[in-house]
Amino acid sequence: STPWPLVTDFGIAKPITNENLGLAQMPRTRTGFIMPGTVGYSAPEQIDSGSVLTPATDLYALGMVFFKMLTGRHPYPVVNEKQIDVFLWNKIQEESPPSRLSDVAPFLGPYFDKFFEKALSKNPADRYQNAAEFIQAIENANAALETSLAEAEEYFQLSRSIWKRA
Repeated sequence: STPWPLVTDFGIAKPITNENLGLAQMPRTRTGFIMPGTVGYSAPEQIDSGSVLTPATDLYALGMVFFKMLTGRHPYPVVNEKQIDVFLWNKIQEESPPSRLSDVAPFLGPYFDKFFEKALSKNPADRYQNAAEFIQAIENANAALETSLAEAEEYFQLSRSIWKRA
């Protein structure tokens, strides 16, 4: 059978009492509230405790994970996304855009750049609003990639047959 990757933990299972590792060790937002999740994958609105979290917030984190699955690196210029401080993460997100996939993985970029531009938008209203939209966009990008690969294979076979005759 084909192995399937599973995302099993976004880092949100955290203790909330002093008896269980203590609140001092928990990531905190700008206003001091405890922040669930791994800071280096959190949407901008998740850092600000006054913001409303929506499905677009979760899809942002999923977009971050998907980028890393495709490229092996974080979309933002961070050294270690698991040990990043909330305040530094907020500053990184405010001052720099995420990497374009085409800059990291040129063979995938043209097909997935628009997907990640929307998935990792700083404004939640500009992101995919539900999982169905998110999945459809991935399927569309993947279909375009598959078409391109099929055309490249056809061109390769044609070139090969011409060289064999020469």
